[in-house]
Amino acid sequence: METSTNSPQNFIFTVSIIGPRQTGKTTLMRSLVTHYTKKKKWAATNMISILSSRAERLFFVENIADNFSFIHSFNFSDLVILLIDAFFGVELETFETITLVKNSNLKRYIFILTHLDLFKTWKSLRKAKKRIKDRLNKETNGNCKIFYFGGIKENNIYFFGEIKNLTRYLNRVKLGYSF
Repeated sequence: METSTNSPQNFIFTVSIIGPRQTGKTTLMRSLVTHYTKKKKWAATNMISILSSRAERLFFVENIADNFSFIHSFNFSDLVILLIDAFFGVELETFETITLVKNSNLKRYIFILTHLDLFKTWKSLRKAKKRIKDRLNKETNGNCKIFYFGGIKENNIYFFGEIKNLTRYLNRVKLGYSF
């Protein structure tokens, strides 16, 4: 009997969401699940599996803020999303995490700057974004992708356009087109 080559393959893509406390990890996970499933309410857990449109399974893992869980997540993750509170700035824990990412030989990681709506003026926002971007490029040798998330809507999810850009990039990474 002949097998069909047009059948979709089951492909599991694991995404770890890491970062310091109060940076928006749960909000990002809630926004991604809402985007993919179009459901407003779901049971909030630290791990969730979603079947995307092309019969591919996305597995999102939210990690607590300690280095041991970060190291463990590098072993099984295809992509790591590191959240940074831009209003607070880059803290020592973030630099430790960047060093762990570089030492783990993980090629796919994304930085997301959150809490951009807390800046009072455009000038201070622009300076902070430039300062953080230059520092991250210096630490990662220019091998990083940075997304900027301005604020959240009234239902505690990020804005649709920002999540849509992130999911488009995730689709490109899954197919192997980036970096």
